[in-house]
Amino acid sequence: MVVIRSAKRSDAAKLAEIGYRAWEDRLSVWASGQTNVASLRRNAMDSYLTFTSRSWSLIRVAEEDGMPVGWGAHEDPLDVETARPNAISDLWIDPEFQRRGHGAKLLTCLEDEIVEAGHETAELETHARNHEAIAFYRRYGYTVIWLSTVYSASLDRDIEKVGMSKRLVHEPEIEIYGPA
Repeated sequence: MVVIRSAKRSDAAKLAEIGYRAWEDRLSVWASGQTNVASLRRNAMDSYLTFTSRSWSLIRVAEEDGMPVGWGAHEDPLDVETARPNAISDLWIDPEFQRRGHGAKLLTCLEDEIVEAGHETAELETHARNHEAIAFYRRYGYTVIWLSTVYSASLDRDIEKVGMSKRLVHEPEIEIYGPA
C-alpha cells in the first residue's frame, strides 16, 4: 500500500539517496559526451543532500509498506528569489519502484497543494532529453511551454531543459439558455 506523507528532518539522507539513484538512472540519457562525469555525480549527490536537509518541510514522501520509495517537492512560496510558488521543483522515484503509480500520487498531492495555495496552474522543468519524464508529465496533462539551455549552479554546467505547465483549475462551462 502506498502512503503519501510529509517528510521529516530525519528522512533527508534517505531521500537524497533516492533522488540521486533516480537521477543516476537517467544520466546516460543526457550526459553522453559530457566531460568530468565524476564531478557531475559528486555535485548531484551534494545537491540532493543539501536540498533534502534544508527543505524537508516542502517535501512529500511516497512510502510503500512503510519504506520511502520516492519524493516530490514544490518550490518554497516564501523564497523571493524563485518567486514561483506554483512550481514543482522535484519528483523522484527510486528506479526499483517506478511504474507503480507512486509518481502519479505524488504529482497529484503536489498539484492539490498548489491549488489549495490559490494557484490555477502548476509549472515544472525537466531535462530536455528525459523523454520518459516528459511523456509522464504529458500523460497527466502538462504541455511543453519552453525549451532552453540554463545554467545549473548545483551541477555547475549548462543543462538543456523544457518547461511544462498544466492548468489545474478550470472555468465552469456556462450554459446558454434560449436561442443563441
